Amino acid sequence: MQREAPNSALALQFVEEGWNDANPVPDRNAPSSAWFERKEKETRAQREWLRRWPDCWSLLSMLLMRISSQARMGALEHPAEGAALAEQALRVKTMSPDGGDFWPPIEALVARVYIAAKSHLDRVAELLNATLKNIDRQEKYRIAMDLVPEELRRRAEGRESASTARTVEEIRIDYLLAMGRATDARSLIEEAMARPSDPEFDRAAWLRRLANADAQQGREGEALANFQASLAGLTKSTLTLPQVQPMVSSARQ
Repeated sequence: MQREAPNSALALQFVEEGWNDANPVPDRNAPSSAWFERKEKETRAQREWLRRWPDCWSLLSMLLMRISSQARMGALEHPAEGAALAEQALRVKTMSPDGGDFWPPIEALVARVYIAAKSHLDRVAELLNATLKNIDRQEKYRIAMDLVPEELRRRAEGRESASTARTVEEIRIDYLLAMGRATDARSLIEEAMARPSDPEFDRAAWLRRLANADAQQGREGEALANFQASLAGLTKSTLTLPQVQPMVSSARQ
């Protein structure tokens, strides 16, 4: 395969399997740092493989989910590199729209990365519009729930609607903060935090948004208090991990 079809998907599969054999997952009793280290090593390997397979959707989707998660937590490690990877993933998804779907749609993940990287901010509104259109499409063609009991069906539909609204709301507010519109963002943040919490309400993330608004408005004491509150519950060992440093850098500043 390496000789006859070195850039094929099957050749990549052999490379991935070889890497997994050489880097087994840690034992279940291993410390969390061992899992972090393996994940970091795997991410570096995936980025290297992407040079050889630049249009491989499986690689791009895994990396995009990782950097989007970092962006959501305010911990995007390499902003410029992250924005470039998000752009590459969006390009490949446009080339092969049947490659696979995200929930929320890929446009929402790319918009989140752009905002965290403060890159291509002029494209965020366009990406959010595409997000809403694709959500409608996903809803239209999802598996029918006709045989699910009505009460369970209502609950499922309510969760999906709430998840969609929450994602768009978060990205919109992050965009306002990235544009320096703290006053506009603050009113929306306070409104969101005043609503009854749902199981997926990420209070730490909303406290970080409020702290960023405080910092932009010169409310330094309140900013520090909200940044500190957003870190409550994290262990000292977790706070020292390199992956977490972008998240605490604003508090340090």
